[in-house]
Amino acid sequence: VQINARNNEEFEKLFSENSSKIISYFLKAEQNRLRLNYNKLYEKSVFNRLEERFSIYLKVAPGFSVTTEKKDFAWIRYETPEISQAVMIYTFPYTSDSTFTLKYLIQKRDSFLRANVPGPAKGSYMVTESMTEPVFGIIRHRGNYAADIRGLWRVENDFMGGPFINYTFVDRKNNMVIGLDGYVYAPNISKYDYLKQVQAILLSFRFA
Repeated sequence: VQINARNNEEFEKLFSENSSKIISYFLKAEQNRLRLNYNKLYEKSVFNRLEERFSIYLKVAPGFSVTTEKKDFAWIRYETPEISQAVMIYTFPYTSDSTFTLKYLIQKRDSFLRANVPGPAKGSYMVTESMTEPVFGIIRHRGNYAADIRGLWRVENDFMGGPFINYTFVDRKNNMVIGLDGYVYAPNISKYDYLKQVQAILLSFRFA
């Protein structure tokens, strides 16, 4: 980024007025770098299973493996002693545009999490944190619109939690909704880079 100014005061003014554009530029560049990396090096076994199961292309980073696979849900994880990164895919019938509201999509997300993502303690399961309302928006990705949700998750009846990103698309060819969800668990360390890695995986998505 190059900024031309006649003096310090003008530089500070230009930088302040364009700060959001500058940040977005760097974030997009970092996101593109990660996506290019995953285009070259990804878990082909997971890629092939998701294509067969959900008719989608999704390139997950090396080291991720499928933990749970059902007709309408898959949970793909990368685990170390320090961190946990995961991507979840779930599908349900598309009935109307009213599907794409924050309230409805969070309810759907929580129903899949409760049924498929148990916590470490008996009777525990992942849910969306309701104390802080998720941020909701719409993006355009590879010619398709998607709901974009950012928020926090926690484990009911336990003490785990962290950030998540969710993109929800309509598969009009099959009249289905496809939810792509990524989360990070990394207690006591910064989650920023790990969440960006998960986001890059989600944005590798396209219909098969």
